[in-house]
Amino acid sequence: MRTLHHYTAAVSCRTGERHLRKRLPCQDRWLLREIPGGIILALADGHSDARCTRAGFGARIACAAAADVLSDPALAPEELGAALSRRFAKLAE
Repeated sequence: MRTLHHYTAAVSCRTGERHLRKRLPCQDRWLLREIPGGIILALADGHSDARCTRAGFGARIACAAAADVLSDPALAPEELGAALSRRFAKLAE
């Protein structure tokens, strides 16, 4: 649990019943980042398929990309989608 800007955030990822039965790891990720004037909370749901062994990695970089892009006050709302795609691709390299 963290308190930022007078907000308290309690976030967790839990391995679901299906994952437990199939012995799959939890692939969900979250990231909490403080920025001037507020906070960013990014959440990503992993793919949940045994064939997708990098789903947890994808969820982690999706959170990082979202937080990086949303932290940039110079970006206009209409630029966010393209900026997010570029940042995700860069982090996935």
